[in-house]
Amino acid sequence: MKEIIITAFVSALFSAYITAKVQRYFDKKREQEKIFFDVYMKLMELEGYYFWLVSAEMREIEEPKDITRKVWRLKWEIADMVRQIEVEELKDILEILFLEKFSHSQRYQKLTTLIDKIGHKINPKYKRIMSKISKENLESIKLESMRSRPTKK
Repeated sequence: MKEIIITAFVSALFSAYITAKVQRYFDKKREQEKIFFDVYMKLMELEGYYFWLVSAEMREIEEPKDITRKVWRLKWEIADMVRQIEVEELKDILEILFLEKFSHSQRYQKLTTLIDKIGHKINPKYKRIMSKISKENLESIKLESMRSRPTKK
């Protein structure tokens, strides 16, 4: 009888230990997924700001200083977030955020490509629709820019 009680007690301890380990694993995974989603959302926000910077560049007007400040702040927020998780796109994210060799237009295009790649992991339908809208907006700005330029005679 004593052996049965000891066996039951050890089994209960072992089960509790395994349950706690599994629970911690899933909690950590859920937290990583939440942070990854937040990174995705902030990358989309950053893409929107770069849209306005590219737009200003195409219209040959001064870039809005408030947007420039928001971009700088957002870049560092994203960098802080990706430090907390393991993400296979880490190199791409950090290069897009901080490599100085990219113009606003190049950075915008690279962000769009990265967001498409990440978006298919998070919500493919939403990303597909927003991508189409962004492309249409960019095309209309290009057309507007071309119409507003004086023609040479």
